[in-house]
Amino acid sequence: MSRKICMAVALAGLLAACTGGGPVASPATTSSTAPPSPAELDERVKKALAPPGAFDVFGGRVALTSPANDSDPGHEQSNVSAACGGSPLRVDSGISVSRSRAWTGGVNLAESVHAMSDLPGSVLLTTVQRRSRLCTTYYPYGRTAHTVVPDVPHVKPHGIDESYVFCERVDHPEMPLWQCYAYLARGTLLAVILEVGNRTKEAALLRLTSAVPIFAESLVKA
Repeated sequence: MSRKICMAVALAGLLAACTGGGPVASPATTSSTAPPSPAELDERVKKALAPPGAFDVFGGRVALTSPANDSDPGHEQSNVSAACGGSPLRVDSGISVSRSRAWTGGVNLAESVHAMSDLPGSVLLTTVQRRSRLCTTYYPYGRTAHTVVPDVPHVKPHGIDESYVFCERVDHPEMPLWQCYAYLARGTLLAVILEVGNRTKEAALLRLTSAVPIFAESLVKA
């Protein structure tokens, strides 16, 4: 499998967060305040998602946005993560809305932003953290092994409640590559960021951590 195909598969996997998956329990709420509508959550997601020109200075260009247009409604009750294979994580109660975008060219990045009606993003982040710590090697694409390196050290961006990073070595026969994920939680928002297509973990992590503050800036403003 070529490097270009590897990147396409990885980006498509993150951007395909539009169908059901394994549930993540929502904490009980006693608030009498009416929950936000899907349209209201969608407006938060639009603000939180990094804009198309976020990586122009690095030569990045938008490869895919889902939904394709701002006027299209965001995806409701979408998958949050497929960390370590198995059933994808999703919110099982309340309302959630998500949008995704990927950039290629000078960068190979993808982001999905999820807004929940009553579930803190940190709850989902903790679930991903727990999964990655229990996982060693899994096979999401048949015979291609993904080996997980959890708890990668990083600097939490300013204004973010919680952050978590893990990396994977993808053992393609032609060219083993590394990809790294960052999860950023702020209130009831969660951003899932993926950087792919590097020959070393160090290169993947450097590119990811260089981009994370740009993603965090939009998340904090939402």
